[in-house]
Amino acid sequence: MNAPDLYIPFMAACTYCVLASVALTAGKRFKPDTMYATARPRARWPMLRLCAATRDDYNALCNLRHGL
Repeated sequence: MNAPDLYIPFMAACTYCVLASVALTAGKRFKPDTMYATARPRARWPMLRLCAATRDDYNALCNLRHGL
């Protein structure tokens, strides 16, 4: 089975958060809370994809064991 490779989406999200913080710092509008507000939505989708892939792998394994 192929495992989902989340390295590229994770690094893209990290890069986006860092660049957003740099842009806010350049405009003198950076607050530590903005990092959390930027990172939280970016972390939600890869985690949901990982949970869905794990669930699908489990369902496929159960189907193989029971011959469905």
